[in-house]
Amino acid sequence: LASQSLPPQAQILVQHGQAALDSGDFARAATDFEQARQLAPDNLEVNRGLLLSYLQTGQLAQATTQINQCLSRNRFARHDLVPCCTP
Repeated sequence: LASQSLPPQAQILVQHGQAALDSGDFARAATDFEQARQLAPDNLEVNRGLLLSYLQTGQLAQATTQINQCLSRNRFARHDLVPCCTP
């Protein structure tokens, strides 16, 4: 799923979201990744970016919901979403 192709508009949103994450604009990153998720709800890169954005903005309830939704759909393993938490 990590290599899953994205629609062009979702690719642009992911690029913008990643740039926002890299520059510390976490609220903007969350907005970009939320929009990308509307276009590609099962894409690992989109979901990981959204999760990181939520964590960085202190939106723990949204982060918890996000990870639980991904895990409950059996789309991703926990280490896919949060590789830093893998032993």
